[in-house]
Amino acid sequence: MVKNYCLFLVLLFSGLLVRAQNVEISKDKKPNSELLGKLLNEYPDFKCDTVSANRNLSAIKNNGNPGFQVIYKILHAEEISNCVDKINSQSTHLFENAIKQSEKISPELETVANISYAKYLYKYRSMERALPYFMKGSHLLETNPVEKQIRPQDSYKWLGYYLGTIGDSDASKDALEKAKSLTRNKHAEYATILDALGRIYLEREQFDNAEKYFEEASRVAKKVNDEMRYAKAIGNLSVIYAKRGETSRAKKLILEDIMISERLSELQNTMFAQTLLGEVLIQENNYTEAETVLKKALKTAQSKSYFQINEIKIQQLLTEVYRNQNNREAELHGFKRISELEHNLKKTDGDQALNNAHLLMQKSKLEQANKEAHYQQEKSAMLRNIYLGLIFFSLVLAGFIFANSRKKLLNRELMYKQKVLGLEMDKLKFEKKLSETQENLDNQVEFLKNKNVQINRLKSEIEKIRNSKSFYLEEEQGHLSKLLESHLMTDENWENFKREFRKVHPEFYNQLQSEFPDLTDSNYRIILLKKLDFNNTEISQLLGITTDAVKKSNQRMKKKLGDRYDELAQIISKP
Repeated sequence: MVKNYCLFLVLLFSGLLVRAQNVEISKDKKPNSELLGKLLNEYPDFKCDTVSANRNLSAIKNNGNPGFQVIYKILHAEEISNCVDKINSQSTHLFENAIKQSEKISPELETVANISYAKYLYKYRSMERALPYFMKGSHLLETNPVEKQIRPQDSYKWLGYYLGTIGDSDASKDALEKAKSLTRNKHAEYATILDALGRIYLEREQFDNAEKYFEEASRVAKKVNDEMRYAKAIGNLSVIYAKRGETSRAKKLILEDIMISERLSELQNTMFAQTLLGEVLIQENNYTEAETVLKKALKTAQSKSYFQINEIKIQQLLTEVYRNQNNREAELHGFKRISELEHNLKKTDGDQALNNAHLLMQKSKLEQANKEAHYQQEKSAMLRNIYLGLIFFSLVLAGFIFANSRKKLLNRELMYKQKVLGLEMDKLKFEKKLSETQENLDNQVEFLKNKNVQINRLKSEIEKIRNSKSFYLEEEQGHLSKLLESHLMTDENWENFKREFRKVHPEFYNQLQSEFPDLTDSNYRIILLKKLDFNNTEISQLLGITTDAVKKSNQRMKKKLGDRYDELAQIISKP
């Protein structure tokens, strides 16, 4: 039965190639976009059957038309990468040659070549390498008529996937909406795009909108008999139900997702669904079953190098299970593995917030470069057609002023974002260092001293920004002000500090409680910090109040305690 089906596919595709070869296309003419798109869409997956693949690829290669040569290289590269299931030198060489050749033929082929290479890099989690090719493809899509493009819905779809992965949610939604508008609503691809749009709303926690998209995706997938897309859609629906606390309803959908994925031998989606099931079981405090199902997902995650980002998620859930099972050894092993994976992913996956920020900054630069390149092309065309020097000069001058002004604005924003990112990195590094060292009073004091240094630095940066031409960025976005607020003494930080203080100064603390029962929590904050030689300025910065407010608080305390205030002062100053 399977052999007959494969033979049918080969004969069907061979017939397609014969028809393609019989189309009268001169080598000097641009190839038909519709025909090239059909070749890409209908090329069968030979599952590493190199004999069949080579036979069909040869038919395309021998066509002689330059456009067919580009399509041949794209399909050959994809065939090799699908078989070896990793980034490899042969595929990379073929994709790069396809791009180089396509540049001499047409923007439509250049778009497909760039997006195809970017898809290949994205599939194997080489996020940074994929970025310039996705951006080039995006630029070509936007600057050339859509009706001339080769399967533009596929290009927009993958562009949307990538932009969503690196955190550009709005751009991702725009690309997916364009893909949706170009796709027939009774086609399996339509369900795929609906599902992707649903995930954007899910990430934004707009659950009602997300639910509508997932339900519509599942209906379309079922109607066109696309079981895998149906499984993914109901799996995504289960996330919404789990977040609403409807765990029984969520589990039912996840188990159906797993059943379909296992039957279709879709390892990746099975792993995703098993991870979701583990989360729901943890939510129900069913740690034994959660451990079992998460270990199954872990086995799949460890089978492919490009699943490492998924393994991090699974390991995090398992450490939560082990913590609740009081299995300290397994929990520690999990943390070590997570740390190892995060180190490995720094150069590839881009899933961490800092890597995303880096990719988004690069995206902005590439978009600007593409706009500049497009501007130069338009300028060249204008130079060929304009004879009056005065008009030409005026237009060029206007364009230069606009570009220069735009560049300055972008540079200011980039410098502002880099400044914010650097200060956030400093904060994260120090807090991580504190979490990795033993919690004691000396560390707490060092932590608070460092906070004061960072607060002073932030205040200085805010003042510089306000006195510069970039003042509007802080007024509009307020990132530095928000970061300043995050440095203030939180309730959690206060409780940690108070706990370590009591360990070192138990007699002092007990004396305060017994002899001065009228003291408030805000009084304690000032007293304990004074005991550790923090001055009024440092105290005001940590508590987010003015120095005058600290002085007034002391005055109110003095009024409340009366003669006992001097006794309190002596206790504080006592070594």
